Amino acid sequence: MTSLDYYAFEELLTDEERAARDRTRRFVQEEVMHEIVACHRAGKFPEHLTARMGALRLFAPYLKEHGCAGLSYTAYGLIMLELERADSGLRSEASVQGALAIYAIHSFGTPEQQARWLPGLVSGEHVGCFALTEHGHGSDPGGMETRARRDGDHYVLNGSKAWIGNASIADVKVVWAKDDDGRNSAFACRARRNAGSRTAAFPRRIGCPRRPGCARRCRVFPRRGWALRGV
Repeated sequence: MTSLDYYAFEELLTDEERAARDRTRRFVQEEVMHEIVACHRAGKFPEHLTARMGALRLFAPYLKEHGCAGLSYTAYGLIMLELERADSGLRSEASVQGALAIYAIHSFGTPEQQARWLPGLVSGEHVGCFALTEHGHGSDPGGMETRARRDGDHYVLNGSKAWIGNASIADVKVVWAKDDDGRNSAFACRARRNAGSRTAAFPRRIGCPRRPGCARRCRVFPRRGWALRGV
């Protein structure tokens, strides 16, 4: 059933924007709706949908190059609307992966960093997270306590983060910390090779049972070349 378009909104959209919306709508109807209620009740996220969203180019679709779709911001909003219609967790997955992790590396990374990290994230082969929020300061970078200390060819990141979507299963973590000079810096870390990083899932949450998300006290060791220099 189609809702009534009292404001003639449909006429304001381009053919490309309608196509992006309709493509996402079909994905939701045919591949998501039949299982999302069961996943919600079980407190689990249907992880196989991450690769499907990547194949449909739903991650950061407003960006260009590196496999991104290069669509308008209106198309991006329509895509998020359709995902949210199915499940807040699904839309949040697309937001964390695309608008946070991918966007940070796409916008502030060097060409080498972009070539290293973006293909797997954009395709959905790899999962990303964006570790900014902390227990005592929320998402205020001015009060951030996590520190990045230079140690030879590496940085030692030492701190604690909270409410980090995808944290416990991420392949790539964009971690924010203050460097030796007190400046806010971001580091792209290969998550599963940093044995000093520990994460824990929150208990089941009503309304958004998506990716688990708390990064506890951790010490990770990204190489100096993994700092996002454009930040």
